[in-house]
Amino acid sequence: MVVTLMLAVNCSPNERRLDFDDFYLLEQPAGLPPLYPEGFQMPDTRLLGVGVHGLERFTSSQESIAVLESMASPEEVSTYYTSLLDRLGWQIIQSQNAPGRQVLMAESRAHRLATIVIQGGGPVQIKLYLKNAALQ
Repeated sequence: MVVTLMLAVNCSPNERRLDFDDFYLLEQPAGLPPLYPEGFQMPDTRLLGVGVHGLERFTSSQESIAVLESMASPEEVSTYYTSLLDRLGWQIIQSQNAPGRQVLMAESRAHRLATIVIQGGGPVQIKLYLKNAALQ
């Protein structure tokens, strides 16, 4: 019954949640928080952790970080996120490549900002930073 209840609220049996004043951390979560657009978790990745800040305040922006691992190549990960951002109508405003590391920065029509850091190989680490625009 406990496992069924945890799955119903999108928690994995191994998930650990730490709540603080205006943010929380999740270790080994079942999925990305709802503020992430559909598809931001690349298929066949393992979600290691999530941090979310600012969800309780309506006057400030919401921010989140998610850390994932993938056995895909860095090029496959980059292609996935570049295609996803294009499909979602996000504009890539900056892209940087360095040995072993790529950074993509994108903005949505609603002025949400995403930074995607792809680094390493076997497994590839993916860091997803998301910042929602403050409500006016």
